[in-house]
Amino acid sequence: MSNQLVQKMKIISGLNPLDSTGAAANGDYISLKNSHHVTIIIKWGVSLVATQAITLTQATSVAGAGAKALSFTKTWVNADTTSSDAFVKTTVTSDTYDKTAASQQIHVIEIDASQLDVENGFDCIRVNLESPGANATLQDITYIASRLRHASTNPNAQITD
Repeated sequence: MSNQLVQKMKIISGLNPLDSTGAAANGDYISLKNSHHVTIIIKWGVSLVATQAITLTQATSVAGAGAKALSFTKTWVNADTTSSDAFVKTTVTSDTYDKTAASQQIHVIEIDASQLDVENGFDCIRVNLESPGANATLQDITYIASRLRHASTNPNAQITD
């Protein structure tokens, strides 16, 4: 068995580094049909916004069909990557939380596929980042799908249904 990350997990760009000044920045939808878990990594370089709401959406396709909120209760936050590599577990209430004003942050959200409304065909997710208004905000989203349903040297796609 290989120890290479790319053969055990699928790394997906959900949002390439983007200055989202004046607009919401929603990640791409990914499908969890081929995995049991996804780790969502959200990074901020420059962020002059006071707070920015973060939510998750689930859908029945990567095109966003039937989109509705996805419930989650915790996130891990490194509030200043310039001085620390420590993450603090943070409680999420009402399925949303706000990023603080500081730049150079990493937020991690862990989602099991079973958290989605699978009985009604929901198997896709995305991250939604509120508009920072007129504030310059450089951010990106990476999804890491794990506990793959089918072992392979080139894991199945997560960006298609």
